[in-house]
Amino acid sequence: MLLTPSYFLKAVLLPPTSLLWLALIGLSFRRRNFGKVLCGLSLAVLILTSLPVVVCLWADAWEQYPALQADQIRHFNPQALVVIGGGAIHDVAEYQAPMTVNTRTLLRLRYAAKLYRDTGLPSSAAWMNSYLLSYENLALSWYRLWN
Repeated sequence: MLLTPSYFLKAVLLPPTSLLWLALIGLSFRRRNFGKVLCGLSLAVLILTSLPVVVCLWADAWEQYPALQADQIRHFNPQALVVIGGGAIHDVAEYQAPMTVNTRTLLRLRYAAKLYRDTGLPSSAAWMNSYLLSYENLALSWYRLWN
């Protein structure tokens, strides 16, 4: 991975590093009550946000809507399935390819394949066809029209 200035700033200014910076600032003011409180709170937040229980509770609160099923999708009369990418893994030797999808993208593609089977709607991801042929044994009919 190339270390760019924006990547460096994200790594330094966003959590969890920002919480460590706050703890260090609190330590520099440790003789005052404010420093002790700042250090303690930042470390407590860091520990709490690292716990799987807290992460699952936050994820449940943020995921307000369940995944749509095929019969619910027909109600909206959509024209295509759009798969939002979730990331990739680069330089993976075991796949004999320069990159492959990560777990999050794989789950999205598999769900899109299920919806494709259930609804017959075309998908927006052109590279999805090669993945689905390789791993799901499913060919997308619309892909042949574009190539």
